Order: sequence, then structure tokens, then C-alpha cells
Amino acid sequence: MYKVIFEGFDTLKQASAFADWYAGSGEQYSECWLEEHTDLSFAYVYDVTYSGNNVTVELDIAYKNETED
Repeated sequence: MYKVIFEGFDTLKQASAFADWYAGSGEQYSECWLEEHTDLSFAYVYDVTYSGNNVTVELDIAYKNETED
């Protein structure tokens, strides 16, 4: 049995919204889903590490107000 862990979210709401999108919301890109359901503008894979049966996916996350000019 292997496990994948997504790291980097600050709140349960952010992590849950990402998990809901990943589970098959029908949106192609996460930013569409996250912008509508959270205070985030995107969450992209920053780094992947492997340890035993675990794959940890570290995310690069931006809040909506960080990406606005």
C-alpha cells in the first residue's frame, strides 16, 4: 500500500477544496476550482519526495491577493 500526501495548505478549507477538485470536479485546472471555493489562486506541485511507501507532494501555493497587482 502506498500513500500520497499533499503538503502546503494553511487551512482545512483549502486542503479540502483541493481534495474535492482532485476527486473529480470536472475542472481541468485547479486554479478555477480553488479561486471559486477558497482564498487561493493556485496550487502547483513544487517538489516530490519519496520515502518508503509514501510520496509527499509539496505545493507552491498563492493567495488571490498575492497575485493581484
